[in-house]
Amino acid sequence: MEDLWGRALYDCSLVIEKAEDLQNIRSLLEKNYREISYFNDFNDDWDASILDVVYDTAVCDDFDPKIIRKALELGFYPLATTRRICHRRELPKRLAAEYDDAFFENLKDIPVDFSETGGFNRNAAGEAGEEIDAAENLRKIPPFFRFCVQLLTIRYHSKKLIIFFNNFRIPQKVPSLIKKRFADYTLTFNKNFSLCMEELKNTYRNETWLYPLLVEQFTQINQNPDESISVDSVEIWHDGELVAGEFGFVTGNVYASLSGFHKEDDIGTVQMVVLGLYLKKHGFAYWDLGMELDYKYRFGAVACNWDEQDEAYARTSRRRIAFCRDEIPLTDFLSDM
Repeated sequence: MEDLWGRALYDCSLVIEKAEDLQNIRSLLEKNYREISYFNDFNDDWDASILDVVYDTAVCDDFDPKIIRKALELGFYPLATTRRICHRRELPKRLAAEYDDAFFENLKDIPVDFSETGGFNRNAAGEAGEEIDAAENLRKIPPFFRFCVQLLTIRYHSKKLIIFFNNFRIPQKVPSLIKKRFADYTLTFNKNFSLCMEELKNTYRNETWLYPLLVEQFTQINQNPDESISVDSVEIWHDGELVAGEFGFVTGNVYASLSGFHKEDDIGTVQMVVLGLYLKKHGFAYWDLGMELDYKYRFGAVACNWDEQDEAYARTSRRRIAFCRDEIPLTDFLSDM
């Protein structure tokens, strides 16, 4: 099903080729949506669901770090999907120059010789510094085959949930939970980003959009933030064990959540509260929670359309707020509740 979804999404979506395109993504998405709606007969639930996503999702063949950084700066969500391709002409250009063992392990049912003397050139770097002839490699690929390729997607939610901190709500049970069960738990930021990503992948397994190519780019940004953006992990610890966490990104003075996990009952709710209190106290303009899910409304989230999102973003500072490096006991937040 994921392959079909990725194929339909790619075939219908706006294609982003360079970071500069993201400045006009709204008008480009709207134009693409009108054209897709006009030239296609969407007449069942599956097609309608694709059309809904096409309205606010662009795709990119390559996990271009410039595109990912620009998307984060503008408050868009870099995600990923899988598309099944079946013909040589559909193969993304980046793969023509990146043939290696990992590429071959993912190929299926391809009638070609993969011995050392035949088939594709396995060495992406070439031998003795030689450049690979991507066009020659493409000619060696049979016209028809079956291969699943990962694609970058850029999500500009047409409906996004945002917490403005004057409306931040704390579930009534949280102070009691911290006092009675989580008094010796601590909050950190970026203490162990890689472990947080591993726990996320272990939690969601095959249902995650955290593909290796995208995780690699997020890790690079985590290690090399700039004045405008960073990718960060939020962690809750107990006796040296990571019991809950999430990762997201900071653009200027806005924090956006991307994905989270928890290993104990109620600790996810507590994490939401202490993170929200931290963001409020340290000058963040608002908390971007992304797609609509019912539990987010419990914390005071409001649904914002494109106009409302653009207006809120326009009021923010472009100078990034960095998270602290301290280990904070959860009990420190009780005085703010």
